[in-house]
Amino acid sequence: MARWKRAQIYMGLASLFFVLAHSSVRVLKHMPVSELVFVRSLSAVVFALIYFTKVKKSPLGTMSRALFYRGAYGGIALALYFTTLTNIQFSSAVTINYLAPLLAVVWSFILLGEKPGFYSIVGLGLAFSGVLVIHGVDPSLELKYLLMALGAAFFAGLAYTYVRVASLKDEPMVIVFYLPLVVLLPSFIWMWPDAVWPNTFEVFWLTVMSLCVFAAQYLMTLSYSMEEVHNVSVPRYLTIFWAWVFGLVFFDEVFSLWGLLGVLLVFVGLLVSRRKITPKPNVIS
Repeated sequence: MARWKRAQIYMGLASLFFVLAHSSVRVLKHMPVSELVFVRSLSAVVFALIYFTKVKKSPLGTMSRALFYRGAYGGIALALYFTTLTNIQFSSAVTINYLAPLLAVVWSFILLGEKPGFYSIVGLGLAFSGVLVIHGVDPSLELKYLLMALGAAFFAGLAYTYVRVASLKDEPMVIVFYLPLVVLLPSFIWMWPDAVWPNTFEVFWLTVMSLCVFAAQYLMTLSYSMEEVHNVSVPRYLTIFWAWVFGLVFFDEVFSLWGLLGVLLVFVGLLVSRRKITPKPNVIS
């Protein structure tokens, strides 16, 4: 099987595992968000340490400041995202969160001086238009939750920018490791006053969440290591499709044509943003 095809299959599977993890959070919406964040972080740290022990590498990395910022901003995004997953329509929460790659373009311009291309700007406009349409037709999307969902995408985009900085010297698994590492202690302190001891049902879904997150991140990292990002970005966006399927089948969500139009605008915006302007060849006459 061709290398690029395997990379796309890995990314497609990663998108499915991400939705399974997000669905687990939705099932556990009665639990404190702080506890969900803590368990997700703790399990990720354990899995990562097992991985680094097996490959006999250090998990600490070399660019500590960029890695810390990646973990801190990613942790804020995670807390806000889990809050929206447990309070608004599942598919809407997942879809809005996919503004993060587009907002990363904005942050890259501010922090790294990377000028966004024409298609990136158009894609961002289309995606934001889609979010406004979704907000107009989704009764569960109150203004405060819309702001939280946008905040999650905002900080995730900032975290992605520091991923790019850290990737200059650190391997992908080190970058993945720093998110739960930085979040672990603050989430424990946040969780402690409201923590509840999970029953058998909750332990099962917490385990599903933890395993699916690790599987998704591992497959995504494997895919990115085999191909350039733009070659595997489309399968990554299948998460939006899976979110709407899961919302319809498992969470009894009802969609209007306007709601589907909003999702379509976000999806098209993501696809458009990946395009590049091909420079015209110089013709010597």
